[in-house]
Amino acid sequence: MPKALKIVAAVMVAIASATIGWFGVKWYQDSKPIAGPPATAAPSPTATVVAYVHLTFNQTELSSQVSGLIPHPQCGETWSGEPVTANGVKLAVDAGVKSVDGADYLTVTSGFSTVGQEAVAFLGTEGDYIVTRDGVVVSPDWGAEYVPQYAVAIPGSVTPAGDGVS
Repeated sequence: MPKALKIVAAVMVAIASATIGWFGVKWYQDSKPIAGPPATAAPSPTATVVAYVHLTFNQTELSSQVSGLIPHPQCGETWSGEPVTANGVKLAVDAGVKSVDGADYLTVTSGFSTVGQEAVAFLGTEGDYIVTRDGVVVSPDWGAEYVPQYAVAIPGSVTPAGDGVS
């Protein structure tokens, strides 16, 4: 077979192959169903909607407002404090003495609880502890600086206000 005839035959086979391939791809694409938008689950009627509120505050102004809430007696003074409820939230304090190698260590933790049956969201912090022994102040300012944190007091439980102090 002459060389020119082989070239023409190869070109014809290539054109036929390309044509069959093109029509084959078109047929394949047309035979597939058209995909619609992806299926999404309908929300259930019991789904809850969560609303987010941006919380901002002025640290200096907030600190000045809380600075006078708790009196700071001096060491050696006779003092007793009564629990105070503010905006439906009350303090819950737990103290205990632990003996380690013959020395007594006082551990104090605080938290918040609600007065009513509704959860209350607020800004709060662990704050200062005033430690007394037999009504006499032995440590008037035991704690950290006031750094407000978002907290939620839940009915029937105590929300921790921090790690406590020892």
